[in-house]
Amino acid sequence: MNYNLDSQGFSLEWLKENRVFIFEHKAMATIFSVFIQHEDYTYASQAVTEAFDLLNRLEQDLSRYKENSDVARINELNPGESTVVSPDTMDCLIKCKILQDNTMGVFNPTIGDLINQSKKNKDSFKIYNKSKIGNLVLDSDTFMVLVEDNPITIDLGAIGKGYALDKMIQFFRDWEINRILLSSGKSTFLAGSAPEEEIGWPIKIFHPKSEDFITKVALKKNAISGSGIKQGNHIISPLTLRPVKNIIAAWVMALNGTEADALSTSFMMMSPKYISDYLRDNPDISALIIKKNDIEINYGFSD
Repeated sequence: MNYNLDSQGFSLEWLKENRVFIFEHKAMATIFSVFIQHEDYTYASQAVTEAFDLLNRLEQDLSRYKENSDVARINELNPGESTVVSPDTMDCLIKCKILQDNTMGVFNPTIGDLINQSKKNKDSFKIYNKSKIGNLVLDSDTFMVLVEDNPITIDLGAIGKGYALDKMIQFFRDWEINRILLSSGKSTFLAGSAPEEEIGWPIKIFHPKSEDFITKVALKKNAISGSGIKQGNHIISPLTLRPVKNIIAAWVMALNGTEADALSTSFMMMSPKYISDYLRDNPDISALIIKKNDIEINYGFSD
């Protein structure tokens, strides 16, 4: 699902005339796209090949569906057991814990069992005891992850793609490729510098149900991510342990893909006042929310 974000703000003719090259790669159960404005196609292509190799490694670490991935091994641990993970997995998990603290538990990657339940039965949910949403002990010096109390099932679907985009754009900076736009499944976009003579990379936003055009934003050294319930009850609140119903879509702009990705899901579960308070304390982040009754709430997202 693309959550009604569209990168086709430029025509194919413009892309060709301005030497914007497009590359695609399947990973993390979606299509990652790379738009690069560069004078040398061969150089850009070499960089993209290595960036996609990096993406594959991240998927092997972060996907709970990959056999023997870091996350799969964590999910098999019993209380008191531990495992060693890669530096990237540790970094991502630390960011998860920070976001969990900052959102007062709304963002919680350790509810994979509830996600499994929602996929099996969209109409009824087994209500899990909240004690099953356990906490991990993370040791960034030894890269050791310990399951402290109850067994858990980690699912990084609400942050993994945004995190991967952040790692990729840093890789491209090392190659001195700066005029770039990255996307994962058209739900999260991350931009470097704007194309020449443009204010940014244009991203169009559409209503998740009617598909009517809502607004357009220009990305430049920032990210946008969208989340919604168009395809069913796939967003589960770790506070109520039930599917989200009051908000049908949320878009978030932030300075990085990790925050944009995670917060677009988290804001689906927050009250308007909580979102407003969060954004007041984090002025680099903005949001656009559509409630079930079609009321649109704009938190500094666009004019």
